[in-house]
This record gives sequence, C-alpha cells and structure tokens, in this order.
Amino acid sequence: MKRVIGVILLFSVVGNVFANEEMKGKVVKVFDGNTIELQTLDDELYRMKLLAVDCPEIDQPYGKEAKKYTEKRVLNKHVTVKLFGKDRKGNRLVVVVLGRNKILNEQLLKDGFAWHYKMNHEKVEFTQLEDNAKHHKKGLWAEESPTPPWIFRKRQSMMVAKSR
Repeated sequence: MKRVIGVILLFSVVGNVFANEEMKGKVVKVFDGNTIELQTLDDELYRMKLLAVDCPEIDQPYGKEAKKYTEKRVLNKHVTVKLFGKDRKGNRLVVVVLGRNKILNEQLLKDGFAWHYKMNHEKVEFTQLEDNAKHHKKGLWAEESPTPPWIFRKRQSMMVAKSR
C-alpha cells in the first residue's frame, strides 16, 4: 500500500513539474490547425498538439482554413510553448504563447476554427470562447451542424475497417 501511494505521489509531482515547463523555438511545420512541429534552440524537433482544442481535419469543411489560420500566426516564427504532458500517441500537449501574451489555442476557439477538446483538458474559459464563436457564427460555426473532428476520425476509421 505504501508503495502504491509513493508511486501516485511521484507521478503527481512529476506531472506538476512538467506542466510548468516551457520550451522556446521556431515553428517549422504546421500539419493541421492544432498540430505543429517546433525546432528548439538546440535544433531538436518536436511534434506538438495544442492542448484542449481540436480543429477540423484537413478533409473536413474549415480544415484547410484552420491550418492556414495557424500557419499565418506561427509558421517560421519564434514562440514559447508551455508543456502539459503527452497524448496517447506521444505528442506533447502544449499551449502556444504568441507575442503580446496571446494564446494560439484561445485564438483558434475565439475565431471559430476549433472545438474545445475537453478529453485532454477542460477549461471554463475555452468553453466560453467556443460558445461565443458559436453565438456569432464565426468560422466553422457558420455551418448548420459542423461535425467535430473526433467524430469525423471515428467515422473514417470505421469506413477503412469495413473496406478491408
């Protein structure tokens, strides 16, 4: 029992330290609206996912627009990222800080190019930004009933499995 408690305490301390970690570097690639590649000052490359947001897939309505939105704000620019662990695929989950303390994650929600992805981090402020974008029919919210990317991905994987 003591061993289990010790392991739990260790992971909670390591998790809190990791969440406070920052990296600086240049964004050298944008895969989609919420996935980037950062080249650090040490020339290391890291694939990173934006924490708590999920943009449409490239093949979805507004997917290309979300990618262009992110490219315009960060591609070939120096940014600071705050680290919040990794997803199940090993991508680092991050908050991208732009100049003047703007947060890319928040900007995507505010302008209607992302859903608040609560499965990896729930933030009340992010829900409010998404709700406001919906109310004003910004970006993807101009559509009658946009399909969240996690549902789109699930449907795509089901279609691939059936076609085998």
